[in-house]
This record gives sequence, C-alpha cells and structure tokens, in this order.
Amino acid sequence: GKEGYIRKRKGKGSIGIKRQQRTLGVLCVKGFSEIVGEKKLAVTTEMIQKPFITRWEVPFFYPLDDLEQHAGCIYLKRLRCVEDEPVMLETTCIPNLNLPRFCTRPFVRGSLFETLNVIYQIEITRVEQDLRAVPSDAETAGLLRVSPGSPLLHIYLKFFTNREHLHVYSSLLCNTGKFSIGNRL
Repeated sequence: GKEGYIRKRKGKGSIGIKRQQRTLGVLCVKGFSEIVGEKKLAVTTEMIQKPFITRWEVPFFYPLDDLEQHAGCIYLKRLRCVEDEPVMLETTCIPNLNLPRFCTRPFVRGSLFETLNVIYQIEITRVEQDLRAVPSDAETAGLLRVSPGSPLLHIYLKFFTNREHLHVYSSLLCNTGKFSIGNRL
C-alpha cells in the first residue's frame, strides 16, 4: 500500500509490511545538523577533507560567474552520519571571496552555515537543487557502507546568499537505505 511495501510469500498470499524508514528533511535552506538535530537524532560529521583552496573542478556541476571562477574554490568533504549510520557524503565548494582564514578556523558549533553566518555575516537566502539516482563508486561505497554499484541519491545544491557573487555549492551522495531524504518547504 501507500504507507509500506507488499511482500508476496509462496502459499501465504500478500503480506503488508510497515516501512521502518525515517525521513531526514534535508532539502531546505537550513544546515544538515540543524534539521536532523531537530528530530532528536544523533548527528555526527567526519571531516574527510579539511577545507583547502584549489581550482574549480572542470566541468563544475553548476555554471560559475567570472568572479567565482577567478577567485578559486574552497573545497571540503564531510561524511554525515545519523545514529552512527553514514547517510551522506557531502562535498562543498565555496568561492574564495573575502573569507579570510576560512581554511584554518574551526567551524562554529561544527556547522558550516553557522560559521558563514556568525563569522562572515553570510546568510543563505534560497536554494536550487537537482536530484538524480547514480550507482555508487568504490570509494563512496566504502564510506557509506554499501556495495559498489548500489543506487545512491545524488543531490546537487546551489545555495544563494546575501552576497551577490558568493554561492555555496554542495554535491551530496546519499544512502537512503535507512533514512529517506525529504523536502520541508
């Protein structure tokens, strides 16, 4: 039915199974930790790649304006876990525009968005998103504890801010086996 799955068993007919999955409403302008924390679930983040300044990947997953392109990219990669289950591998790219000491400063309360807001007065104003299903590569499969080739939800996000040329770009690879990813508008 609509709320669960139907399992057919030989000689038993169809049996309704209630879905065990819980939804993480992460597709909005709040940060992951804040949203999941509101659901009273334990959230942990493992820094896979600390922030560093580099060139933008070519091709990049969203078009960049000239100012962003020339500024270079602050790149970081984090593994996000809920209740000790790895649910999301998040790569974040931010134009290196007037963000002094960003790569050496610890995040405010472990939050990227809070750091941008408190230290740099940058507020997220809206978000664009693009979602697709992709097979997991070996490295991502290892981090998310799934089999290589398993389907993942790939979400590209472009966060607009109160600074005209400063967008936050995120690429999320999500394992939706235990938690679904939901929208809260």
